Amino acid sequence: MFKTATEEWKLIKDNPMEGLSQPHVEPKEMQYFQTDEAEECIRVLYEIDIKWRLYFLGAMIGGLRRGEGLAFQWHLDVDWDRSGFYVNRSISKTVNGQPLVKAPKSRSSKRFVKMPDFYMDELAKYYRLWKKEKLMLGDAWEGGDNQYIFHSGTGNPYYYTTPTAKWAKIKNKYGLKDIRLHDLRHTMVALLIEAGENMSAIQKRVGHASRRITSDIYGHVTEKLENETAQYFDQFNPNVKVKSN
Repeated sequence: MFKTATEEWKLIKDNPMEGLSQPHVEPKEMQYFQTDEAEECIRVLYEIDIKWRLYFLGAMIGGLRRGEGLAFQWHLDVDWDRSGFYVNRSISKTVNGQPLVKAPKSRSSKRFVKMPDFYMDELAKYYRLWKKEKLMLGDAWEGGDNQYIFHSGTGNPYYYTTPTAKWAKIKNKYGLKDIRLHDLRHTMVALLIEAGENMSAIQKRVGHASRRITSDIYGHVTEKLENETAQYFDQFNPNVKVKSN
């Protein structure tokens, strides 16, 4: 900004940032569920309301950001034939009491996310419940022509911070590991890396612009991989007598 103001706009004579070094920023370590913790989380999610189960599973196995899930509509974003979601919109804030629906975080965030069969079966079950509830609401329906999958009861999408508060309650009630809602997304990536999945495929699923971005963000090694990597070199321990054939 100061460079532009100095060299292009000629608004100031000298750039006050010239010669200053950038401050060192320690990268924040990602938090996520290990495999056994993820399994426990899914078990817990099957003890709560199906709507929230599907929302949080969407984050943990679909890598969906908070606002992406909130913006989903049945008729626009669900592809039953391909078994997944089209991510084209996001609700990340509220303006004058109304949800601000806009494009997701970046151009690469627009993507198709394929979901496992068990999730789509649950989604179909929820869709039948959703239609029945809408019919029972009658004139009390406030969603108009919108068909938000995760709505607050009368058709309007949830307030953008509601999932965060809901996740905190579930986490505390069931004693799950203390990670943020956004860390469910990190969990998906970490488990896929741990499973040896192709980095390009992971990058597309999570909605990053390039494989390098995914590698830079998730360059850490999961605890399981770290242990396995170290143990591999035990075979070269010179203090262990090698049995001859």
